[in-house]
Order: sequence, then structure tokens, then C-alpha cells
Amino acid sequence: MNGLDAETSDRGSQLDGIVRENPTQAILWALGAGFVLAWAFRALRHRPAEHRASRLLENLREQLGGLAQPAIRRASAAAMNGADLAHDRATHLSKNLDRHFDSVTSKLRGLFR
Repeated sequence: MNGLDAETSDRGSQLDGIVRENPTQAILWALGAGFVLAWAFRALRHRPAEHRASRLLENLREQLGGLAQPAIRRASAAAMNGADLAHDRATHLSKNLDRHFDSVTSKLRGLFR
């Protein structure tokens, strides 16, 4: 154990001498090591369920939904107008068919009287 303690003390003294001779370089090394450790801890940290991509997709959905609302309203109104027009045409066709059917029926009755 004494050999290990002595070697550790020698290494500490050497490191202290290097830091005293090159303080700027020592500070930069310490900052670099701090950044590397912070990056490693951040990478290993448990991430919440909501990721950046899901937030971006949610934002995109909301923005597109807001942009699409006027088009949806116009398409709905056009569909209603189309349905009303189809109903009117069908009613008109039905009345014309009834009138022609009545005319043909009365002519057939006239043939057999």
C-alpha cells in the first residue's frame, strides 16, 4: 500500500507542476473534459416520451389543420349545393316522367274505349 500511496503522491505532484506551468492549457483541458462528461450524461439520461420529432409533427398537424379549415368548409358547402342540385334535378325528372306516364296511360285508355 505504501508504494501505491507514494506513486499517487508523485503523480499528483507532477500534475500540480504541469498545471502551474501551463494554467491556460489546464483550464481548457478541464473545460473540454467537463463538456465531454456533460454530453455523456445527457446521452445516457432517460428521455421523456415526447421527442422533438413528435412535437414537430404535432405542430405541423395543427398548422395544416388551420390552413385546411376554409377549404373543408368550401368543399362541404359545394357538396351540399351539389346534393341540393341533384335532388332538384331528380324531382324535376320524376315530375316529367309522371306527366309522360300519365299521357301514355290516357292514350292507351283511349285506344281501348
